Amino acid sequence: MTTTDLKRYISLVEQGPSTVTERRRIIRDQHDRITRQIRELRLALETTEHKICVYDGHPEG
Repeated sequence: MTTTDLKRYISLVEQGPSTVTERRRIIRDQHDRITRQIRELRLALETTEHKICVYDGHPEG
């Protein structure tokens, strides 16, 4: 969550229950960002693991 989003979220919490819909949107957006990051990191991990396997089979590189 960006600093701007966090500040906005805190402000909305302070405003009370009438802001639940917008707070939910902010949290959903955060969820989507985290999910994308996890997918990207999994791909990076798989690629790295593949390279390790390749180098293990070919020590000269």
